[in-house]
Amino acid sequence: MGVRHRIMRSLAALLILLAFAAPAAAADAVVLDGAAKEAGLAPGSVLAAGDAVRLAEGERLQILFQSGEIVTIEGPFEGAIGAGDGQATGLVDTVAALILGHSGTSDVVGASRKAAGGAFAPQADILAVNVDSSGVRCIGDRLILWRSDTDAAAEITARSAHGRAGPLEWASGEAMLPLPDDLAQEGPLAVSIGDQVRRLELKKVPDSVGEAPGRLLLWLGGAGCERQASLLVDAIRGQ
Repeated sequence: MGVRHRIMRSLAALLILLAFAAPAAAADAVVLDGAAKEAGLAPGSVLAAGDAVRLAEGERLQILFQSGEIVTIEGPFEGAIGAGDGQATGLVDTVAALILGHSGTSDVVGASRKAAGGAFAPQADILAVNVDSSGVRCIGDRLILWRSDTDAAAEITARSAHGRAGPLEWASGEAMLPLPDDLAQEGPLAVSIGDQVRRLELKKVPDSVGEAPGRLLLWLGGAGCERQASLLVDAIRGQ
């Protein structure tokens, strides 16, 4: 084997290694709703700045950019998407994975199955704390508990490093129960509901996120509040 051939083989091997070692670039946008058949785009599809998109008559795409901006494109349309404002952070990919991995699953998309009857009860307040299970929850300035099954009254106690509330009566027919403001803090929160305990990790939405739904969606996804992020996806799709 000649020297030149050995060099070429070494260069080829190096290029392969670099290709596997290079991190994937963060996406610039994700499709929240709609579809573009020719482009193969559907909810959860990711796009990079400059990607060409073609929509036929009657097709529609609702796209979330890394800046938090949400744009709706209706066909007929042919052109490249912009980069949007803001630096790529990987949060778009997080939202895409959420849409692709959990679409239609009742334990994540925020609509929790009731114990009897198999009916779904909607959670109206996205930043309310669902206590149907334990896990990570995101809150605003107030701490409001939410449950799907409102058939029976319940006695609850909540405690964290910041204080304790209860026992409190959660009346039948009531889905939400506000707790004292001193408990609306980041960190662990244990909620006892009858003989069951929910162990929650609270994360507080920073003021810098603002009120734009797209920015909130990216933040919720990055914070690990999948249930609430999915609720917000559904709300945005309905706009």
